[in-house]
Amino acid sequence: MERRGIRYGICFGYGVFVGISSLMPSSSFGGWLKIIDCQHSDKIYHFIIYGILAVLIRWAVGGRVLRSFWAILLVCMIYGALMELGQLLFLNGDRYFSFGDMAANGIGSAVGMIIWHVFSNHSGSKFGIGRLK
Repeated sequence: MERRGIRYGICFGYGVFVGISSLMPSSSFGGWLKIIDCQHSDKIYHFIIYGILAVLIRWAVGGRVLRSFWAILLVCMIYGALMELGQLLFLNGDRYFSFGDMAANGIGSAVGMIIWHVFSNHSGSKFGIGRLK
């Protein structure tokens, strides 16, 4: 399998993980969700998870920086909104629709993309993360 195919596979697998995790009752996660234990810890988790998703999508698709930034941000925000809608329609109990979660998804995606840009070779960085080909 070529490298781009492997990248897409990793990205798709993580997207499936995010989808399943979004639609599972939070009681299914056991105690590890208590790692960050504050009033709005779920927003922190959304921020981190969608930041990682944006970075993985960016890594998988490559392409022009500005165009991919907006496209990936839009994809992540739509996916997050669909997961929230899924919680509204299919779950009852401890998971529920939240505009705050959607905001955390979007902000996390944008920050993930900015971090990618800072550490990739597009910015002239010495870290060269963008050179993972």
